[in-house]
Amino acid sequence: MGPIATDIRSIKIQIEEVKILKLQAVGKCVAIEGINSSVQALKNKSAVAAENFIVAVEDINTRWNKLVDGIFDREQALQDTLIKLGELDTSLEDVNGYLQQVEEELSDLDNVHGDPKYLETHIKKLKMVQDDLDNQEAVVRALNHNLAEMRAGDKGSKHSPLLDKQEEMNELWKSVNSSLRDKRNRLQEKLTGVKSFLGDVEDVVNWLSDFEQTLKAVKTIGALPDTAQKQCEKFNKSEHLIQLNAKNDQAHALLTSGEEMLQAYNCHPFQTVQIRSSLAKLKRSCDAAKKQAKKKKLKLQEHLQNVTGFHSVMKIFTDWLISGETSLSKLKTPSKLVEPIERQIKAHRDFHDDVETHKEIVDRLDRTGTYLKYYGAKHDAIVIRNQLLSIKLRWKRLLWKTEERGRLLNSAYKEDKRFADDWKELVGWLDATKESLNKLMAQRPSPVRMKEIIDEIKIGRKHPRYYATTRLGRNLKDRCTKTDPEREVLSKMLDELKTKWTSLRTEISQKQTQLDSQLLESGRLVEASKSLIDWLEKMEDALSDKHPTRGDQDTVHSLVEQHKAFQEEFDSRRSTLNTLQQTANPEDPAVLQQLNTLNDLWAKVDLLSNQREQLLQKNLKSASEFQAAVNALRDFLPQAEQELKFQPLPEHELAILQLMERHENFEDQLQEMEPNVESIKELGEEIMEHCHPNAVRFVKYYLTITHTRWEQLLERSRGRRKRLEDALEDIQGNLSRLEDLLAYLSDAEVLLLTKQEDEIPETVSLVEDLLKQHMEFHEELQEKGKEVEKFTAVQSDSSRTSAGYTPKLKTVQRELLDPNNPMVTQLQHRWRDVWRMSVDRKKRLHDHLEHLLELESVKNFNFELWRQRYLAWVKTKKARITDFFRKQIKNEDGTIRRHDFITGMLDSKFPTNKAELNAVFNIFDRDRSGSINYREFIEALRPVAKKPKRHMSEQELVHDEIEREVSTCKCRSQFKVEKVDQGKYRFGDSQKMVLVRFLNSTVMVRVGGGWVTLQKFLENHDPCKAKGRTNTELREQFTLADGTAQSRASFSSRRHSGKASNSGSDAGYSSASSSAGSNTSLAGRKGAVTPTPRTTDGRVTPARRKAATPTPRSVARTPPPHR
Repeated sequence: MGPIATDIRSIKIQIEEVKILKLQAVGKCVAIEGINSSVQALKNKSAVAAENFIVAVEDINTRWNKLVDGIFDREQALQDTLIKLGELDTSLEDVNGYLQQVEEELSDLDNVHGDPKYLETHIKKLKMVQDDLDNQEAVVRALNHNLAEMRAGDKGSKHSPLLDKQEEMNELWKSVNSSLRDKRNRLQEKLTGVKSFLGDVEDVVNWLSDFEQTLKAVKTIGALPDTAQKQCEKFNKSEHLIQLNAKNDQAHALLTSGEEMLQAYNCHPFQTVQIRSSLAKLKRSCDAAKKQAKKKKLKLQEHLQNVTGFHSVMKIFTDWLISGETSLSKLKTPSKLVEPIERQIKAHRDFHDDVETHKEIVDRLDRTGTYLKYYGAKHDAIVIRNQLLSIKLRWKRLLWKTEERGRLLNSAYKEDKRFADDWKELVGWLDATKESLNKLMAQRPSPVRMKEIIDEIKIGRKHPRYYATTRLGRNLKDRCTKTDPEREVLSKMLDELKTKWTSLRTEISQKQTQLDSQLLESGRLVEASKSLIDWLEKMEDALSDKHPTRGDQDTVHSLVEQHKAFQEEFDSRRSTLNTLQQTANPEDPAVLQQLNTLNDLWAKVDLLSNQREQLLQKNLKSASEFQAAVNALRDFLPQAEQELKFQPLPEHELAILQLMERHENFEDQLQEMEPNVESIKELGEEIMEHCHPNAVRFVKYYLTITHTRWEQLLERSRGRRKRLEDALEDIQGNLSRLEDLLAYLSDAEVLLLTKQEDEIPETVSLVEDLLKQHMEFHEELQEKGKEVEKFTAVQSDSSRTSAGYTPKLKTVQRELLDPNNPMVTQLQHRWRDVWRMSVDRKKRLHDHLEHLLELESVKNFNFELWRQRYLAWVKTKKARITDFFRKQIKNEDGTIRRHDFITGMLDSKFPTNKAELNAVFNIFDRDRSGSINYREFIEALRPVAKKPKRHMSEQELVHDEIEREVSTCKCRSQFKVEKVDQGKYRFGDSQKMVLVRFLNSTVMVRVGGGWVTLQKFLENHDPCKAKGRTNTELREQFTLADGTAQSRASFSSRRHSGKASNSGSDAGYSSASSSAGSNTSLAGRKGAVTPTPRTTDGRVTPARRKAATPTPRSVARTPPPHR
């Protein structure tokens, strides 16, 4: 808007423009208020997040206030101008029109209802109206003043239209102000009431939210029926539920009041958005809280049922375990008969199936118990864990015993079945053979047929089967107790088998004797003698030495019985031999020869029979001795092994000596038993030399098992003696070591007490020396602690400090010294005191050293270095500097106090100390408020912006490059350079002036008629950069070519007074030089082409041939080559 006009018409137009602008501003008032409310809400939630918007909002508010003030000031100025121009009538009409408009606007506010934001917006509008009225007050006063002066000057006029308008203005003014105050008070009361109502709603919602969080919080549950029942009852009678009912009533009342309020307002929904959302939130919270409480109650009841069911199942399972263990322990040993053991196997299979079916119960108990262990109360969880461990172990043990008994029953069944089958088969064969033999013999067969019948029986082939069955039955019988009725059954079975076997053998022998008698009676002497000779030859082979007769006692007994049966048969056939001798014809040479052979064979068999009998008696005696020795050793070994069973050794020397004496007696018993073991070995080896095949397996088993167990017994006995000797030696040596340790600890205690009285110096080096010395002493003390551990148990505390572990000592029952020994107790207390004194001194020295170092660091503290270290550390952590600030905010105002800052920085592991952090905090806290905000933190750590370098002129760049290149000279007399004027320098001893300029980012030197780079020029003239050139070449004068001027107006062709061909050549060089000087840049040029001196015929001179060759080279500011 332009300046205030001077004519009335223009002023009126400007007044209308201000009114239009004022209406627009009033419309924007709601938006401004919304922005401020949003920023305030964001700041309440997160001050850090709102930090980025506060500046912009403050700027908007400042500009808005300036705009409003400007509108009011311009309107007032326009009104003042209008009054000054004498247009009182117009001013009165404007003011009255304005007041009438305000009155109409205020009348529209009679039924304003809504949420706080809507009411605050209208209050803000009323405030603007009030501000506008305040600004109009000056206009009203000015009008009243002017009208009063006018009336005073025109006393004759009593009535005027202006006076009526004045009265109307004053009445409107009073009415509008009164109405405005009334409207503002009413809106303020409504706002207070609505806020109070919403506050009550918010309080109830917050309480309900806290109640939900309380219910959702994970709490330990009762894992036992009693605790679960108490927990359920406690929840039902808890104050929270009582308060919930009260809050529900309060919420219902608030909802009813809110609905009535909305109905009474009868306004547009957008005016009551906050009220409606609060009521909806209250209803949701109320429903959610009731639902959560009901869910919690149902969950506790369900948990109570689960816990009760778990413990009832556990009790039933425990009772079943007790019953199973009892029944398993009362079971009889496996039967030795087939039918009883089959019944046992069937009953055990049923029991095993019952055990297997309980596996699912064990798994279910384990799953439920694991849940209760982890989520139940600690004391209940311990009970549950112990019960589960006990049940699982007992069930596994029961299952293992069940399976073991099943294997034992199966093995016994196989053995019983084999004996029963063999016995039945043998008995059946014996009965059938005897019955068949009797039937055949009842038919009175001929001698030939009788001989065939006897030969068909072949009882000798059944003898191994008979022997094995008899031995197996005898083993089964021996495993029965003397009172076991099965022992009698087995004895009867064995006796029956033996009786039938002997009966059949006797029957066959009698039939053989009867056959011989028939042959003799029938005069068939040859056949009778032939039959007897065959039998004797067969017996001779059976009685020969090639058949072994040694073995175990059962085998030798069987051989003795076989030999007795043979002797009986042999004696029964002696009558046949006598008959043959009596009835033989002495005159028949064949008969006599056969009779002589028979007599010789008979005598030989008789001799072998007697020898076999003596040998069997001898072998039987040896087998009995072997068996007796084995039985004696087998009876001794279990007792000896029980004696050597591992047991913890006592702690007293007297008890150790008693054990050693007892062990010596035991070793005497071993020595007494050793001859028995040797006899077992000797007898076993003798028996194995001529052992019967049936006894080889048993004899080898006896030898192996006795030798192995005996060697193990001896090894354990030697180990037991070694343990006892070591224990006795340790006990006797511990006493002296204990005395040495006590003496060392006494000296250490005196030393620490002496050092404790001395003051710690204030010098860092001295404190470091003291700390180093004490660390050596502390390490030595720690080494002594390992020896102390032999007498006391050192348990380190769960929290280890930087000074080392803090030992807690207690006596150990497994040590060799008596824990009640006064010296052990004294060592324990002395060690604890010395160790604590050493740790305390170490901590004091370390803390004092850190304090001195902090003071030292604060003296030389440089915040800029600290800031750079911190920023580098944050960068290595791949974090942001704002992360620390956000993490440490604990105040509602979004600031960090000194203690929180120091603690948080130390916890972040950044290498610093408290003294430095205190100094840093003082730098951060610019306003000395005791806390730092986000802006102070960021601005203090923000990198300091580097000042931009001043732009150097071309001459300064040239001079800087010359100084840089010349500074690399290493000669005794440095290469001289002198600046004569701008762009003119003298180089070297010749002190010839040359031109130097800056061309395309390259420093160029004028040489002859051309230009070369500064680096190339110095390489040709500086001895440090000569690269093998002679001094003569370096001392060359800077001779200019004919017709060339040493000036800056160069880069033109050289003119010679020679031939035209030379001029053309010179022009070419000049063109090359100009190209090099004008077109070559810092990034693109590889080198400079130097004009080369030539002879008159155009050839290059030898002295400059090398320099005439273009060489690639770096451009300006290239470092000199390495020499």
